[in-house]
Amino acid sequence: MSRAGLLLTIGCGFVSPGQGRPERRRRLAVAARAMAATEDEQQRIRVDGNPVADPDKAAASPKRAPAGGRGQGPARLRAPISAGVAAGAGVGARAGDVGGAGAGAGGAAAKRVVRRRRSPLGEDRGVKRTEDEKALAMKRLKAKAAAPVVSRLCASIADACTRDEHKVARASFEELKAVAGTGGTPPATVFEDMLGLYLRLRMPSSAEGVFVDLMAAGHAPTEEVCWNLLETFENAGEKTCAEKVLAYMESRGMS
Repeated sequence: MSRAGLLLTIGCGFVSPGQGRPERRRRLAVAARAMAATEDEQQRIRVDGNPVADPDKAAASPKRAPAGGRGQGPARLRAPISAGVAAGAGVGARAGDVGGAGAGAGGAAAKRVVRRRRSPLGEDRGVKRTEDEKALAMKRLKAKAAAPVVSRLCASIADACTRDEHKVARASFEELKAVAGTGGTPPATVFEDMLGLYLRLRMPSSAEGVFVDLMAAGHAPTEEVCWNLLETFENAGEKTCAEKVLAYMESRGMS
């Protein structure tokens, strides 16, 4: 039997309903309710993980409230905070810090922001390219990679043509065509220098090959180059080659 029930039984034994005073019965009932409340409080503290060593001592000597907590009562009258409630409060505080004011423990988590990186060329990588666009982009990359080699070979060819060293110029020209096959495009001035070299040295067969390479590279020979080439073929007796050059000039309105 609990102490409250024992106290009530003893009180009822000494004070009968017909003989006891009403005031004494009332005081005994109040004391029994106080003892029952104290036992409930102690039971709640044990469940929360904060057992009380001596219940009578804890009820007789209440703890002092902390300096910063105004309006707090004795320790036995304050409602205990369980570990689960404390953990939930911590989660709610963190959610409130991330999600903004008013966010509790059950609030939605903060939305993750993903920054999109853009390419240096300003193109969107998420857009699927067509086959033509892929080929054009690859050609640009190859031309950019071959640009230093093309520049060096062009300078070497120009120097060899100035000194009429056709073997050195021919070797550099063949290397330039190999680089052009990987994406580099030789400028039109290189072909014109080679044509001028072969025309001065009276080498019509080599001049014809350079003329074909010039048009294959997408360059259009000037009218002066065509007239010099036509004259060289006629002087060398290459009538077939001369007729081809003349037909080309007529198709371009040069004659």
